[in-house]
Amino acid sequence: MAVIQLKIRSDFDNYRYRVDLDNTTYVFSFKWNTRSERWQITIYASDGETVLISVPLTANADLLTRFRDKNLPKGRLFCIDTTGQWLEPTNESLGETHLLIYEEAGT
Repeated sequence: MAVIQLKIRSDFDNYRYRVDLDNTTYVFSFKWNTRSERWQITIYASDGETVLISVPLTANADLLTRFRDKNLPKGRLFCIDTTGQWLEPTNESLGETHLLIYEEAGT
């Protein structure tokens, strides 16, 4: 099982990209919500079907564990605060001190 650091950035408030996880292609969409001052992630299947919608990026917690959907990535997804302070990602810290880590599913 491998651990992958996914690309994220804070220079755009709304962006998406394709990523292969556990031999499946997904589209990850990131959006800065100015009202709640939080980053949100939406995950789409490669065919465009929504798999997970507008989940806040919460620091140091598995973002997928509470959801039960066979189309979700099989591994674990974390937004890690590298400062060790357990701070939530801000509009400026995503991709700097907050990283997105995917732990592939075990075999």
